[in-house]
Amino acid sequence: MKLNYITQNIGYLENRTKIGIIKFNNEVILIDSGLDDSVGRKVLRVLEEEGLHPKAIINTHAHADHCGGNAYLKRNTEVEIYAPKVEAEMVNAPYIEP
Repeated sequence: MKLNYITQNIGYLENRTKIGIIKFNNEVILIDSGLDDSVGRKVLRVLEEEGLHPKAIINTHAHADHCGGNAYLKRNTEVEIYAPKVEAEMVNAPYIEP
């Protein structure tokens, strides 16, 4: 997994689905978190190698390939997770995903 920058503070992690990055000094907001714990682990490793710390995750929607890394990142950091209301309910209870 590689961190690519579009501008000085905006980038993405190259993955099956791209994971957006908004950087503020050494903290980042992630746009989505990837498929599962293994992706979450890779995200955290790449960020740590860059001296960055996840501050928040904004989930665009509740498909597993966009929010599956949330649990790993939440367990291993102090990241806050945000999503639109209806999507947040599905992120928290993935068994109701259509």
